[in-house]
Amino acid sequence: MATISASELMVTLVQASTTLPVFLLSIIAGAIADNFSRRSVMTAGRFLIAFASVVLALSASCGFVSLWLILGLGFWLAAALR
Repeated sequence: MATISASELMVTLVQASTTLPVFLLSIIAGAIADNFSRRSVMTAGRFLIAFASVVLALSASCGFVSLWLILGLGFWLAAALR
């Protein structure tokens, strides 16, 4: 992000996008953990992580990396890890 944008705000938003799912999705994640089996929740989370990583890698290799794509996929990865 620091090489794409010179704005300090955008660099800071990367950190915010990785911590924001903890605040926004904690109650939903607790409900999902209570209602579904541990194996299926972990499998879905790993699938989301793999999908977001592949999307980011393909977009970087094609030269289509935008600020909002990095922020969105960072949010998605952090949400899948939690």
